[in-house]
Amino acid sequence: MRTTLDLPDETFRQLKARAALSGLKLKDLVTQFIERGLAESQARAASGGTTAPDDAAPASTRFDHAPWVEMARHYVKPGMSHDMDEIRTAIAQGWETEVAPKCEVADANE
Repeated sequence: MRTTLDLPDETFRQLKARAALSGLKLKDLVTQFIERGLAESQARAASGGTTAPDDAAPASTRFDHAPWVEMARHYVKPGMSHDMDEIRTAIAQGWETEVAPKCEVADANE
């Protein structure tokens, strides 16, 4: 079914970027988000829970200004695995090759 959505510019840019990084079409990513939201809502209703608290901001706004988000954008590539163990390993490798040497130089200069 075809529909039209009016989204804030920043939300659209984030969706477009995430779709590109994921190697997905924008419509497929939006469909995934909607289906996930519907499934979570149904699961909460089935378990007697309520909807999310009013102060629960979407992840896209909660983490927009977190320093690690900008760092992650440098390393995240389309088709990458989202397995947490692989992510931790990649972070550790990046730390060892980029950050740790800089820390050692800074410590040596003190």
